[in-house]
Amino acid sequence: MANSRFTQFFMTKHMVPVLLDCNFVVDPANGNGLGIRNLKGPGILNVFMNSTSFPPPSIPFSAASSYAIIGASAISNTGSSVLSGNIALTPGSSVTGFPPGTFSGTLNVDNAQAIAAQASAQGAYTSLFSTATTTIPSALDGQTLAPGAYSFASGAATLATSAPGTLTLNGGPTSIFVIKTASTLTTGAGGAPTIALTGGAVASNVFWIVGSSATLNSGTAGTFNGNVIAQNSITVTNGGTINGTLSALTGAVTLGAATVINAVPFSGTSTLAHPNPAPGIILVQLAENYNRYYGGFAGFEGPLSDTPIAVATGPLAIGGAYVIVSVGTTTQAQWAALGLNPGNLAAPGVAFVAIAATTPGTGAVETQLASGVDHIELVGDPNATFANQLSVQSHPGTLNNLSEKSPFLTFFVMGPTSSSVTTYIPTAPAIGTTIGMAFYLSNSSVLVKGE
Repeated sequence: MANSRFTQFFMTKHMVPVLLDCNFVVDPANGNGLGIRNLKGPGILNVFMNSTSFPPPSIPFSAASSYAIIGASAISNTGSSVLSGNIALTPGSSVTGFPPGTFSGTLNVDNAQAIAAQASAQGAYTSLFSTATTTIPSALDGQTLAPGAYSFASGAATLATSAPGTLTLNGGPTSIFVIKTASTLTTGAGGAPTIALTGGAVASNVFWIVGSSATLNSGTAGTFNGNVIAQNSITVTNGGTINGTLSALTGAVTLGAATVINAVPFSGTSTLAHPNPAPGIILVQLAENYNRYYGGFAGFEGPLSDTPIAVATGPLAIGGAYVIVSVGTTTQAQWAALGLNPGNLAAPGVAFVAIAATTPGTGAVETQLASGVDHIELVGDPNATFANQLSVQSHPGTLNNLSEKSPFLTFFVMGPTSSSVTTYIPTAPAIGTTIGMAFYLSNSSVLVKGE
């Protein structure tokens, strides 16, 4: 928000502010920064999307990586497991199954060393859970991943569910791989699971961030590469070989059969690649001189759904962002009544913010899946900023100092967020994504009593 605070109401020459509606599609072939296909409305002179450099998230895992197992409530082992590395448990106290299992390091139970190891695992989890990701199929079988961060629309991930399966991670010795699930990770239910490292990639730089619990080698033993950090528990059902650390933040680590675990020290000097395209900032250049923010604004990042919505039957959500899939018999006037900006001809790919729920005709639209615009600010005035709202006129307030001819406004597009994580990593939307902003500005001179 701006620094100024006003208890008096505005007095303007024009009672109705100007709605500026700016929609466009990410299109790298355009050649403008990250690239856009502009669908801007009246009042917008230009739209740019510039890539920016954001530091990769920190991975404070070094203190934990000398441990084969880090547990919270309990640690148990069945069979002649061989662990190369330390064992830590906190705040629990029950460590069973050693012997017959053996480990080469130190057992730390609810002491300073265990607390430090658990804190290191928690820090890495918090940092990496908020990292912007690329969405991939939840069945990992047959996939080859480049360095970067990945997640799943279903929230869960599987490997070798109905037959033996291999996931290949291809990168160099400093490449970071992050595979994040909102819920579970399960491997080996229907055959031997294998995580292969190629091109020089190393297990120490692979992080499996699991939102609930992980079950490894659930039906058949296999080779697992990478550090697993699970919010709840980790169970290795049928043994196998694991190269990395198993960290359970609130629950138990259970080895149900003889398992080989090799701790792989992490240096913390490798870097995580941002999703493609790189993080970016959208710049909107206004066509006129505006004096003061007057109403509210809506911002969205709109990956399209798979099911078109017939505009004659709808209903559309007023304030929601839509992209035309087919024009049908819907007229230009009917599209304008639905929310398409005057001056923008209705055509497949054109975006608009709905101002009505339905309109006659047989045209069809698709809708955005999620919001991704974080906030807006005036370039050169870091105090003039306010958070994104998802419906027009939902955020009354004042944006000062729009006094220069054709000023620039910036919109920061953000990656996925979590209610349990307060770190947000900026990321650009995927190619073909629709971006839209709608906001009100006053184009009159503004008198504020007492100013």
